[in-house]
Amino acid sequence: MLCLYIKSSIMIPPYSNQNNKNNDEMAEKVSKVVDNFKENPEPWDLKYMGNESVAKEKILNRLLFSINSTEKRRRYNLKKIATWSAAAVILICISVGLLLKVEFMDEADSFQPQVTIATKQGEQRKINLPDGSVVTLNAASKISYSLYLKGKIREVTLVDGEAFFDVKHDEKRPFQVKAGKTLTHVLGTAFNISSYSFLKTINITVAKGKVAVNNEMLLPNQQIVYNKASATLEKKKMLASNITSWMQGILSFTDQDFKSVAAILEHRYHVRIIFEDKEMENLHFTARFDPAENLPDVLEALTITMGLSYEINKDKIIIKK
Repeated sequence: MLCLYIKSSIMIPPYSNQNNKNNDEMAEKVSKVVDNFKENPEPWDLKYMGNESVAKEKILNRLLFSINSTEKRRRYNLKKIATWSAAAVILICISVGLLLKVEFMDEADSFQPQVTIATKQGEQRKINLPDGSVVTLNAASKISYSLYLKGKIREVTLVDGEAFFDVKHDEKRPFQVKAGKTLTHVLGTAFNISSYSFLKTINITVAKGKVAVNNEMLLPNQQIVYNKASATLEKKKMLASNITSWMQGILSFTDQDFKSVAAILEHRYHVRIIFEDKEMENLHFTARFDPAENLPDVLEALTITMGLSYEINKDKIIIKK
């Protein structure tokens, strides 16, 4: 459609003004000769003018030849103009086509079909990304990424939940994970991100290699804790095997406050936990529970170590002193 529009906008110029001027001058001269002949008529002189009929034919043929020659030149000029116009149209179309192709390729790199994968409660899932990286998604989690994972940067978004990333090394195309207000940037390494919406922090823990989180560099067995409320980062040492134990179905807490622990238990067991005293929310726990242990086992172990008790009322649990 663009080529047609450009072609229609090119106008072939009319017969030149110079030709029109020459024709007018010729007509004026002929008119003067005729007028002069009318004013001073003379008989046909056979000696000087030749046979009258032959002379008339020569004059007529000369006029016809002149007219045809002029018409041919005009047609040649028109044909030449049309040829150059068509060439210009083709050149413009090719140029526009190349520009559109480049623009389309750039757009294709920026806007690619997105894939979103989510897990249910109690479900874990392993995802093979298009670039060869592997993601293990924890229960009640959601991840989003490009269908082809093309472009200068391999971008993945952890929409909600927890995931372990084993990234394929590629120096030319860094791997980035967005989780809340954090951006994890790597070339090829393994790390864990916990970014549940119901928790007050986002935790990134490195298992191997190097990881940059919001421009803060992390090494193996180091963790960044991002506080959502204050938008601050805290770096600490953390044994990665304890953090990633959830992939074996183990419930693990490492120096976590009781409020965060309660939120995890609520999410996992679909219950509501109420503290009789707000001060209990700030108690910290480090503990591991095997997959076979149920909610009462977990609550028993947590409360006894702190000299507390609990009461179960249907789907509501009250923590007491």
